[in-house]
Order: sequence, then structure tokens, then C-alpha cells
Amino acid sequence: MGISSSKKKKFIVAAIFLGLATTFLIAELIIRIYNFSCERERSIWVPDDYLGYIHTGNNRFTFNYTEEEKIAVKHRTNSLGLLCEETPAQKPADTFRVIVLGDSYTEALQLPADKNFCGLLEGLLTDRREQNYKKVEVLNAGVSGYSPLNYYLYFQRELARLKPDMVIVQLFANDV
Repeated sequence: MGISSSKKKKFIVAAIFLGLATTFLIAELIIRIYNFSCERERSIWVPDDYLGYIHTGNNRFTFNYTEEEKIAVKHRTNSLGLLCEETPAQKPADTFRVIVLGDSYTEALQLPADKNFCGLLEGLLTDRREQNYKKVEVLNAGVSGYSPLNYYLYFQRELARLKPDMVIVQLFANDV
């Protein structure tokens, strides 16, 4: 006894539908995985009603600068928009945390993170840390064009909750 032609048609339609659904699902997964792992560059700064502008969070970008020689330095911001590794809001007990507030001199986009003021300071403090600290974190909160008023407002709104052990404010002559 054979299968009726209407059942065959339903089976073929169901098989085609299932095949297409599976194909689209696999394609969607591939696209999502690719987009998640792909480095995309976005604007370094975004408008902010309170501070004027802030760094974009979770961003990877290349800073290109040309004067005598071309400089191209890759950077990344963490979820808070700081130019450093991801920083948990809850500071571990064995960590000495420093936040450096400043303008473009602190931000130092023309240098790799380990070669700017914050990176060098972290290295020095790590070499000389006290026995009760396993780790030293120096968080670069520099933003080009910020003034002491921006530093204060930025610290009050975003950074105080990180409970730093020390805050360094970098000033330049035009800040006075």
C-alpha cells in the first residue's frame, strides 16, 4: 500500500520549510558569532548632556596622528569608557586602585596604554607595592578637552563608585 500523493506533497513542503528554517538559523548564528568577535571601530567620543561628551564604552579604535611621522595606535575602552582593561565596580580587597583624571595629556592616545603616564605609573606601583596588595590598578580617566570642572563632575557621576584608594588629578597650565 503506497503513500497518497497529498501526503507526499505535504511531506515535501514540510521538508523544504524545515531545510530553509535550519539554513536561516545557521546563517543567523554565523553572523552573530562573526559580529561579536569582529573588531569594529566607532567614534571615540559621544555626546553627553551632563559632561558635554564622554568616551564610548566597549570600543576598539585606532588613533591616527600625523606630524613629523605617522602614528597609528590601537586602543580600547572598557564598559565605563575608561582607557583600560575591564574594571569591576566592586574592588577586590587585595587591590590598590588609582584613578587618574585629566585631559589629553592623561588620555595620551598617541601612545600605547603601557607607555603612557598611567601605564608607567601602574608598572612603578606594581614593582613597589605593599605586601597586603596583590594587584595595582591605575585607571586612565583622561578625556581630551576636559577641565577641572569636568574631572569633578565625571568623578562624582561615574567614578566614585569604583572606590579608588587614590585619585590623581593631572593639571596643565591652561587648566588654571
